[in-house]
Amino acid sequence: MSSFLPEGGCYELLTVIGKGFEDLMTVNLARYKPTGEYVTVRRINLEACSNEMVTFLQGELHVSKLFNHPNIVPYRATFIADNELWVVTSFMAYGSAKDLICTHFMDGMNELAIAYILQGVLKALDYIHHMGYVHRISRVMMPSLTSTVWESQPVNWPTATSPLRISCCPLVSFLPAFHRCSLSISHTQDTDQEY
Repeated sequence: MSSFLPEGGCYELLTVIGKGFEDLMTVNLARYKPTGEYVTVRRINLEACSNEMVTFLQGELHVSKLFNHPNIVPYRATFIADNELWVVTSFMAYGSAKDLICTHFMDGMNELAIAYILQGVLKALDYIHHMGYVHRISRVMMPSLTSTVWESQPVNWPTATSPLRISCCPLVSFLPAFHRCSLSISHTQDTDQEY
């Protein structure tokens, strides 16, 4: 996958598709002018960031450049434009798991679809852990799919075959992967096993 030019003028910002980072980040669908390819541009207002936030962003960018895995979306370009940090990634046309659930699986995903999504997430987390890092979402709570939304809570999938509820305790930053972490898997009959 090729890198893109680190110049704001090479991107046509089309529409806002999200917000984040304490509302300091705007996520845009954009078009990369030299090729016409659609990309995602995350723009972070650096003037509104505290020194701690800027230090955090520098660390995130440095660590993210170390990763090379098919289940991790790479940065195509990172640069400063008009006092904003721009992070360019490929546009993920299907959106997030939450987007899929809200638009196409309002009654819940089947187990195979959930397994496929979680397989990719777990492969990426395994790679990150083997590199000696813990992803920040893992520090808060393992992301979970439910029958209606993507949230950081235990999962309960109502299906005809033994549904599972999966939850994972928080992981602490800078500790070995899975340190102080228990994975609880239980059937609907409320029998728990700790791993």
